[in-house]
Parts: sequence; C-alpha cells; structure tokens
Amino acid sequence: MLSEYLSNSEQSIYQFFKSIDLDDSGKIDAYEFQMALKETGIADLPPWETSSLVAVIDADNDGQINLPELDIAIAKIRNATSPKESDSEPEPEVIEQESEPEVEPEPEPEAEPEPEVIQEEVRVIEEASINLHDLVHQLGEARFASERSAIMDSIDGGAYNFSIEVSGVERTLGIGLDEYLRGGRSLAGNVVGDDIEVLIRMPSSRNEEMENIKGSVIELTATASDWNNLRKRLDMNHIE
Repeated sequence: MLSEYLSNSEQSIYQFFKSIDLDDSGKIDAYEFQMALKETGIADLPPWETSSLVAVIDADNDGQINLPELDIAIAKIRNATSPKESDSEPEPEVIEQESEPEVEPEPEPEAEPEPEVIQEEVRVIEEASINLHDLVHQLGEARFASERSAIMDSIDGGAYNFSIEVSGVERTLGIGLDEYLRGGRSLAGNVVGDDIEVLIRMPSSRNEEMENIKGSVIELTATASDWNNLRKRLDMNHIE
C-alpha cells in the first residue's frame, strides 16, 4: 500500500520521509509512522501493529526508521509485488516439412544355399598314425608299389574322421570287398579344407540316401583301402 501511495501521489521517498518526520530529527518513530499511515489513508493501525512494522523496517534496531531504511523497505516491497518474467522460453514454432516419398530398397540378391552338412554317429575307433593330408601326399610321391604298400601298412587300418563335399556318386566296384559294401554306392569328392580327393565306398544299406547326396557336405569316418595311382586318389571304406 505504501509503495502504491507513493506511485499515485508522485512523491519521492525523500519527500514522503520529510513530510512525516514531524520533529525534523531525521528519523521516524512508531508514533510518527502511525500518524503518517493514517493521514495518507494507507492504513489505520493500532500502536502495537505499527511498532511491529517499524521493527521490520528498522535495520539497525534503534527503534526508529531513517531514510535509507525506508528506501530499502519500499524497494523490497516493489520487487515483491512486480510481475515476474516467465522462466520458460517460448517454444520454437515447428515447421512441418513435406515428407519425401519413401523409396523402397531394392531386394538383395538371394544368397546361394550352402551345402547341407550331414553328420552321422560314429563309434570310438583308433585313429591312424598319419594324418590324411600327409598320407595322400606320401602315396602320391611314392615311385614304386612297394613303397606305397609300406605306407599303407604303417597306418595299420587306422581310421580318419573328416568331411567331404560330394562331387559325384557312382556304383561301387572292386574285388574282395566286405559284404556290407557290395552293391553299394561310392562318393567322390574333395576333403573340406584341403586339396585332396578321395573316394568313399558306402554301405549298400544306405543306397537310397545316396541318390540325392551330390553337392552336399557329409561328415564320416573311413579307413584307407588302396591307392588309385591312375587317378592319384585314395580309395577308402566307410566304417559300418
């Protein structure tokens, strides 16, 4: 109310202070302040409320109000009653852009199907003393049949477990074959992960399975049987 009165009356704080300092002491006591509020129509307060108000304004606690104390009090009132600026900034205007037409991606070329890997259960057997790669190369480099025979004897019927990619299926031929191989099919192909070619004689009981196995990768266990010197290929027998 005091701040509003000063604004409406166009009085400065100094002029207002001088007008209510009745004894020209440079300070306003509670009585002078009570009379000033009443005569200006600001408020008609009882003495105890006026004393409480003076105590709030009286910064140096001498029981009276001087000009700087009144100036500070009115400034605080004006700051408290002035409208605060909004803390929030206005949201930026969102301008919608025309969406570009969606372009459907070209379908990726279908990957060629990988050869089917066929695994079979094998029983625990004794492995050969020479790995398959070395065996084939030793047989291929041997100059005489006696050398090849000695190499075959050295592995003593040991077995090999490996995978081949089947390049062809043919009827099994040979003399002195075991009963389970007679009338069967043989798989020709390269050992997976190596450069050697082998022929695997399969059991006749699996003839129907062999009809559509070309192009597949099959994992199996077989023993070395003989060396085809003309084809430079190791012929092997599947273990039943």
